[in-house]
Amino acid sequence: MFKRGWNSVASHNVVGVLPGTDPAAGSILYGAHWDAYGENAFDPPADRIRNGAIDNGTGTATLLEIAHAYAGAARPRRSVVFALWTAEEKGLLGASWYADHPVLPLATTAAQFNLDPHVVLGRTRDLELIGVGQNADGA
Repeated sequence: MFKRGWNSVASHNVVGVLPGTDPAAGSILYGAHWDAYGENAFDPPADRIRNGAIDNGTGTATLLEIAHAYAGAARPRRSVVFALWTAEEKGLLGASWYADHPVLPLATTAAQFNLDPHVVLGRTRDLELIGVGQNADGA
């Protein structure tokens, strides 16, 4: 049961771990959310529908394809965690719960990749990195 304020949700995260060859090497975490469905009263009345095919379908499918690729390759040095968060649309409850109860220590997690939502546009040659030290002006 996840709770935030007056809101509570009975749901589950889905998490899998591919153990690495060196337990001391830490881990990599891939995450996406699977719960964009139905309607949400917090959105403007013009579009209360959670469009799950884009909002979480692409991220979930991408995470599964990455897991499939890892499963068919030589085991990596670091362990790899594949997590599908729940209750994202209710305030990131599943991801917050995982942050408080990780399956592998966050202190030794080398990177986390959030895989949703993807904009479905077709092929491109451009890549934009967003984060500390990643923007063009160096900020």
